[in-house]
Formats: sequence, C-alpha cells, structure tokens
Amino acid sequence: NLWGTIVPLPYAVSLKSNELLPLYSAGGNSGQQGLTFRSELQIGNFVRTISLPDLCRNYDVIDYMKVDVEGSEYDIFYPSEEVKEVLQKVKMLEIELHSPNNTDYFDTDLFLKEHPFYKDINTVNESLLQFIIDCGHEVLFQNIGIEGNGIFVTKNRNLT
Repeated sequence: NLWGTIVPLPYAVSLKSNELLPLYSAGGNSGQQGLTFRSELQIGNFVRTISLPDLCRNYDVIDYMKVDVEGSEYDIFYPSEEVKEVLQKVKMLEIELHSPNNTDYFDTDLFLKEHPFYKDINTVNESLLQFIIDCGHEVLFQNIGIEGNGIFVTKNRNLT
C-alpha cells in the first residue's frame, strides 16, 4: 500500500526551475500534454517548473525513474554536469521518447535553435541516449520507431 508515500508536487519538470510556462495539448488525447508542443496547441494553463537536479537534490540513490513527459525529455535531460550527477545516482531509467521531428506537434526549427546540443533533428534520440550512456548507464532495452518515437530502459553500471 503506497498511501501516504507518494507526494504529488505542483510542478512540471523542465530544463530550469521557477519558470512559469504555458501548457500545450497534442489534440484530443487529454493525457498528451506537455511544455514543448507548437504554440498554436496551447491550452491556456500555465505551470511552474522545477529542474531535474532540483527535484532530485535530496536523494542519494534513486532506484527507478520512469519518464513520460510528452517531448520535454529533451529539456529535462539536456546535457549538463548537474543532470549528469542526477543520472549517476539513478539505478534504472525508463524514458518514453516523443520525437521533435514530428512537425504536427513540434516546431523543429525552434527546437534546434533552443537546443544547440542536438545538431540534427533526425538524431536527437541517439544524442540523448549517448549522453545517458556517458553518465554510466548501459542500455537494457531500446525500441525506437521509424518516426523517432519509442522507449529505452537503461541500468547504471556503477550501482547495484
């Protein structure tokens, strides 16, 4: 029974903390909301942000991190020393990928301008995964479709 052990926080995880960002919807699916969709998909709500390093600051080890954030994974895990430190204390990581090369939902030119680490819109997933591997993880499972959406699961080589 997990009652009382799960504490919801009034934040959206993003690149930076304490920003007030608009929330977007990817159409009729009420569960598909995020911070990175095309501007015309804005639904009028705003949410305060927290960075992954700030969110994880009080944890020495994280057993399992599951991330399904509708395209914001590229912001949340944007390569930095602080994000690297978080990943080094995560035993297992599962990330669902929502490729920014889907122009129905993403402005790909704006994405590349705001994310200079990602050099090519067609290799963002590979670049993100390589950063996570460089932080001490090995890939246990990877399934990325032709359109760039998918999932991968990694295990930290240095934590048991």
